[in-house]
Amino acid sequence: MKRFSLLLVLTSALFTACGSERTPPVNDPVPPVSDPVPPPVPPVSDPTPPAPPVPPISDPVPPVLANLQITGIESPLQISQPAQVRVNATDTSGQPFVGTPTYTSSDPNVIAVMSDGTLDVRHLSTTPVLLTVEENGIKATKSVTTYGLDVSGGTYHDWIGDGAPTTNIIMAFRDAQGNANTTDIPVSIALNSSTNNTSTNVTLFAGSTIKNFSRSFNLKGAAGYYKASANINGMAFYKVFPIDYTYYLDLPNKITFTSNSSDYSMKGALPSGAATIKGRISNSTLSQTTPNILSLPASGTWDHPLSSGTYSLALEAMDYNSDSGQPFPDRVNYSWYPVGNISIP
Repeated sequence: MKRFSLLLVLTSALFTACGSERTPPVNDPVPPVSDPVPPPVPPVSDPTPPAPPVPPISDPVPPVLANLQITGIESPLQISQPAQVRVNATDTSGQPFVGTPTYTSSDPNVIAVMSDGTLDVRHLSTTPVLLTVEENGIKATKSVTTYGLDVSGGTYHDWIGDGAPTTNIIMAFRDAQGNANTTDIPVSIALNSSTNNTSTNVTLFAGSTIKNFSRSFNLKGAAGYYKASANINGMAFYKVFPIDYTYYLDLPNKITFTSNSSDYSMKGALPSGAATIKGRISNSTLSQTTPNILSLPASGTWDHPLSSGTYSLALEAMDYNSDSGQPFPDRVNYSWYPVGNISIP
């Protein structure tokens, strides 16, 4: 009985252990293997520390012109001699100011001024010339006069010969103190050319009065620039001037000119281009001229009554007014025409 019970227990245990179905063993799940995480790398800093912030750069304030002053010249200026206006300019801080001033002359016929301030001193002044420098609304001025030998040339046209024009020259002189020449002065007139020896001599009469040198056949037809030279009071003076023989005044032959012992009259038309007309009456002992007449008809009285006798009448036309008290022009053309003879009872 005991052996049976033991067998039953073993059988029962074996049955229980094996069962009718076998259950596989359950293993614990293995977690997936991940890549190893490297340790954090500290940030690499720039070995150069950052520069401090730069403040914005403002545009520099340009200098402002405060003062202009003309320098480099003194009055009077000599004709045909080099001269240049210079400018002393300062800003509001008293420092030199570099700018681009403009230059002007109140009478460019007497003194012309170039864009860089260079002066061309051309003629004797009859009133002071005002030179002006201006920039940014600021002006500086200087009043100057001129001195020296002044000569202008042009053509002389009359009815004699072939009618081709010869030479007309006017001259005047004033020294630096404002004095005229006290004696007659010989003046050499020569073409300013190394290839042409055309030349002549004329006389600058005492007193600086403008005189016409009317008939220089030596200069006939030689157009170009001429140089007048003279030694006056121990000093050398010169003037360069042009003559253009392609332009001349027509003859004043369309004017009626009459006279009696005390009065004269003119009527008709001035030649084209003429500024004035002048009448002349003369004989072997007397010569009188009218003032420069600007328009016709015109009449007047002789300075001296004419005595009885035969006189010659002539007319002179000019493209300048020698009685105007104005500076010489660059061109001085002249024409002459004989009207005829007149008898004064």
